[in-house]
Amino acid sequence: MREKTHILNTRSSLRIFRKKQYADFRYQECRYYATFWTGCVWENCHFYRVGYFWGCTFHGCVFRNCLFRGQHTYLGASFRDCQFIDCDFTDVSFGRASFTDCRITGTLTNIIFHGNEAPRSRRTRFTRVDLSGAKLVETGFQSGLKEEEIIAARPPAANKDGTTVPKA
Repeated sequence: MREKTHILNTRSSLRIFRKKQYADFRYQECRYYATFWTGCVWENCHFYRVGYFWGCTFHGCVFRNCLFRGQHTYLGASFRDCQFIDCDFTDVSFGRASFTDCRITGTLTNIIFHGNEAPRSRRTRFTRVDLSGAKLVETGFQSGLKEEEIIAARPPAANKDGTTVPKA
């Protein structure tokens, strides 16, 4: 078994990452600002108290068998055509996050998603997101966000490996 790469206490901004592969990385206490990832893949990675802020964007990225944990793990980024396959989210904040044409499978535990009736800092936007393969444990939808509208969303077409092809 390969040893994990540890990235600790990193602050990064104004970067662009294209088609990078990350396997067995452990991110801890990291903060990213105005950073763009496109076509990147994370496998078996662990994100603990990691924050994506102010203009972070993921396009056509895949997270496979990743763990997102910690009360200060903040996924306030824009995710477009992304796949979270068999990922585990526990005590994560999705304030200011936006998901478009994404699919999430795995387990979401102790998470509250807020809609347009909440203050902007707490809102999560979902557009054509498939959560039908996700197990929701102590997870709720509030402030005008309706669980049945999210869960029943039409999923993007999947490839044989479970990923989808990003739209052009």
